[in-house]
Amino acid sequence: MKLSIKSMHIENFKGIKCKDIEFSEKTIIKGANATGKTTIVDAFLWCLFGKNSQYVEKFDLRPLDEYGNAVNYVDIIVSVVIDVDGKEAELKKIQKQNWVKQRGSEQATFQGNINSYEIDGYPKQAKEFDAFIADLIPEDLFKMLTNPTYFPSMNWKQQREILMRFVATEKDAELAKRLGGFDELILELEKAPSTDDISKKFNKSMKEL
Repeated sequence: MKLSIKSMHIENFKGIKCKDIEFSEKTIIKGANATGKTTIVDAFLWCLFGKNSQYVEKFDLRPLDEYGNAVNYVDIIVSVVIDVDGKEAELKKIQKQNWVKQRGSEQATFQGNINSYEIDGYPKQAKEFDAFIADLIPEDLFKMLTNPTYFPSMNWKQQREILMRFVATEKDAELAKRLGGFDELILELEKAPSTDDISKKFNKSMKEL
């Protein structure tokens, strides 16, 4: 599968009021500090995974006024057009504020944010949107492809599991038979779900002894 970004549209996201970006085969985004480079990455990741560039779910994405106060009553919109093997798809995420006026009160109170989702203009539930993204590229795979420090920071068992996906799918018992000299181990491998289970079994026996 070949996956690429074609364009992005950003509205009222952090320091960006309105911006359209067209991507080519190689796109360079540069600028001085605090000019919005990271904000573009944050907007992209928020649209796809609901996180920022530090992979944090809860972060301030609402724009601020000149006094540093959050700007209310504006919708936050991020739209990403991607190309998947020559076929384009538009992913859109919108965040609206939920203001409710209680009975007998003239002033509305803020009741939280509401996110809505679209794929190619069709409204989707959060689960449908997330499933579409996961089918394109799982979040862990995206992190490994875009962040060189992510894989080394993973738990060693997760690293082993990922690395094992790249090797042949030969079962442990089949490998032991082919190599030879593991007759006793083969008997255990044919009964046990995994080599980890065998280790647990014999570690338990050693502790009992």
